Amino acid sequence: MTRLDRHAICVGLLIFCILADSQSYRTKKGICKRCSCEKLNAGPNQTLRLDCSRLEANDVEDLLGYGEDEGHGGAWTLPYEASQDYRIIKIILDANSINHLRRLPPLKEEFPNATRESETGSTVNVTPESVNSTGFDIHGNSTASPSPPSDDFTMLIEVSFRANHVKRIDPGAFAALSNTICSIDLANNDLTYDALPGSVFGGDFSNQRYEPLPNLKKLNLARNMLHSLDAKIFEHISFTLEELNLQWNSLGNSLDTVTEAALSTLTKLKTLNLADVGISSFPEGLAHALISLENLRLDGNKLAVVPTSLSMASSSLLYLNLNRNPITKINATSFVESVHGSAWSKLETLDISAMQELTYVLKGSFENLKGLRTLRCAYNQKLMHFDEEAFRLMGDDEMEWERWKGFQLKEVNTIM
Repeated sequence: MTRLDRHAICVGLLIFCILADSQSYRTKKGICKRCSCEKLNAGPNQTLRLDCSRLEANDVEDLLGYGEDEGHGGAWTLPYEASQDYRIIKIILDANSINHLRRLPPLKEEFPNATRESETGSTVNVTPESVNSTGFDIHGNSTASPSPPSDDFTMLIEVSFRANHVKRIDPGAFAALSNTICSIDLANNDLTYDALPGSVFGGDFSNQRYEPLPNLKKLNLARNMLHSLDAKIFEHISFTLEELNLQWNSLGNSLDTVTEAALSTLTKLKTLNLADVGISSFPEGLAHALISLENLRLDGNKLAVVPTSLSMASSSLLYLNLNRNPITKINATSFVESVHGSAWSKLETLDISAMQELTYVLKGSFENLKGLRTLRCAYNQKLMHFDEEAFRLMGDDEMEWERWKGFQLKEVNTIM
């Protein structure tokens, strides 16, 4: 049997173990014999988690179509049950020492001949006779013809390549999964500025957009070696990306112009993680550009004050994390309203904990945060004074209980 034949037959056996009809099936054959499958949740968004991490080097090459037949490997095969029952397929390829990430194989909906064994020990032989004309395995299912997925059913793919020491990614590495990929996790690798040009996230040709990955919502680039971002890094995904993680990349005291330009293209971004990147400010232009931003993590940086740029943001934040910054005091100007309106009106959760230099929380500090529900101000070792009128300045004729008038607070944590 050639390497190509072995790849075509074994990849499906390795990756897609089926969970159907309340029974768990596994294949007797496979390349690594170490992968595992897990049904994560029920309901309309069922997820099938496929753990192919920590494989042998030869197994990884076969799985990704590398080696002597590079570029000619077979597709990742998707059995009928998975395409019918699971909204999300999560493929975990962590800790496999994939230094160079080439183009991923495409998916196809068929299940090759194999022998399956249920948890009860009964053996099911999957033969051509037990596969219908579409190539889908129907052995052991009801005699009724399987119905195709409904029009509103879209199966999505999540891929994870964490902790692989990836240093290089080929252009269009994810293009074969253009219409299905929704999440890419590249955290804890060795990626640099040069390794991430815009072409890396290019997809298939489209009349509407420039080679898009139209369903990509999440991108994790945390814990890499990025000091800056290519201005065009998001050119194929700027109109879809909703969550970006850049934590633990040394981006410098302030974001450089190309990094700011790259991030400013993400008009659909809802969650941005810039924790532990070393910045001491947040660019005003970026605050204006991120018109959909709801969740912002700036913890573990060098901010000496709450960035005034956030008060002029185009969007209203729901969550802000400022933990572990050298802010010395919070006062009435920390969350000031701008002349264009309040960017703070919808803020629900504020984290200002573990600040080694925070000493004072003064009168009127949170007066503009009318939507605040949760305040976490804990483990600030130098905090000497938390003013009783931090939320609202009290009139002489007002009662104590009116201190919270107009607020929706559910939780205030001020553990010292």
